[in-house]
Amino acid sequence: MANAITELSERVRALRDEFARAVAEVRAAGDLQALHDRFLGRRSGELNALLKSLGRLPDEGRRAAGQELNALKDEITRRLDAARAALEARGLLERLARERVDITHSPMFQQVEGLVVGRGIHLGHLKGTIEAFLHGLFGAERAVRFRPSYFPYTEPSVEADLTCAVCGGKGCRVCKQTGWVEILGSGMVHPAVFEAVNARLGRPVYDPEEVTGFAFGLGIERVTMMRHGVDDIRLFYGNDLRFLEQFRG
Repeated sequence: MANAITELSERVRALRDEFARAVAEVRAAGDLQALHDRFLGRRSGELNALLKSLGRLPDEGRRAAGQELNALKDEITRRLDAARAALEARGLLERLARERVDITHSPMFQQVEGLVVGRGIHLGHLKGTIEAFLHGLFGAERAVRFRPSYFPYTEPSVEADLTCAVCGGKGCRVCKQTGWVEILGSGMVHPAVFEAVNARLGRPVYDPEEVTGFAFGLGIERVTMMRHGVDDIRLFYGNDLRFLEQFRG
């Protein structure tokens, strides 16, 4: 029986080392869950298997072995929690990096959206409507181009670009030397959206086999930049009255 206690202690040390190596390689939440199941899973967890084996030990060694196993369980749980917190913090930093403010992007913005639904609506209607809208808003002399893109509720999806108002299309820091500035996103409404509306209302309102549509959205700040040649979107939120008072109604 003394050998059984010694073997258990050696297995605890080996398990601790295995866990330390494995947790150091965790890169995603899925890895973390797999690690939890491997060591702490109720049915097949390695640590729980050792806890179940305590009944085979003599009374004089069972208490100490149980304490050792419980200490390892607490350690694994604590380190899993720490690894989870680190992953969440890393994810937050990555999201903040994607949402960083620069001269043309801000996590704060006002958006105008449009939606057309009907029979026979197609991509040509989307392009014609948006081109006429942008020419009416910015002037017929401004060139418009369309690029394929991705948005979760439209398919196909397109982005519309406008010749940069700051440099006249010659290239500057606002348009990143391309001569073009993205002005809006758009696309044909995905049939699944119509199905979701029907499910939400509890009755068939839009038949995806019969109706189609397109949608678009654009930020007011980007529109103002292109209409007035503003070269930094951050100016709208800088509380500088010398700048803001230029746009009185």
